[in-house]
Formats: sequence, structure tokens, C-alpha cells
Amino acid sequence: MSFSCPLCHASLTRSDKSYACPQGHQFDMAKEGYVNLLPVQHKRSRDPGDSAEMMQARRAFLDAGHYLPLRETVAQMLGDLLPDSASAMLDIGCGEGYYTARFADVVREKGGRDIRSRRVESGDPRGG
Repeated sequence: MSFSCPLCHASLTRSDKSYACPQGHQFDMAKEGYVNLLPVQHKRSRDPGDSAEMMQARRAFLDAGHYLPLRETVAQMLGDLLPDSASAMLDIGCGEGYYTARFADVVREKGGRDIRSRRVESGDPRGG
């Protein structure tokens, strides 16, 4: 899998403990093994995440069915991988809950969290 620098869009190359682009932008890996590609100047924003306009545009795009095959494949894979005893799941970074809403057929209880600290619950999985 390849990643692009969120600042200059050049390819990122992985080293032992970080990813870097040819322009010198570097993103360190956490001790848990993940890397956060959100530019540091946006990490403490008072209004993190997408604007209301961007969320509306995303909802229109998703409602048009462009990602429906991907969503169905992910739900099928989740159903195949989860044990029958699984009754709940939490989708971290769920955005507006497009995928989370589909998981209702796979598990009885679902929930989500996103950067805006908005919970996506079973009553309204796509948010407000």
C-alpha cells in the first residue's frame, strides 16, 4: 500500500519509524504502529473534520451509490470474519456512518465515533 504526503502529495517512503516524502515532510509512527497523516497545524483545530458543505457533498455522493459495491463487500467480509457470538461493534473514524449503517445486518448493536466527537448510534446511523 502506498501513501501520499498530505502537504505536497508526493509519495511517502517508509523508514523504520516514520514515513517521509522527498520534500522532507515527515510523519512519525506511534509506538502502537499507526501513523497520523493529519498535518500538525490541523490537529488542534477548534472545528476539526469536514465543513457542513463537505458533509452534504459527501452524503450526496454516497447516496448516489458510487461506493455501494465497496460497502457491500466490506459488510460481507465483516460477516465472514466475525464469530457468530459477536453482538456489537464500534467503528472508529466512521465519518457520517455510511458503512456503520450497513453493519446492522451483521451485528445487533453498532456505534461509531468520529473526530467531531459525534456519536453515530443505531437510531440514526448516518448522523444529522
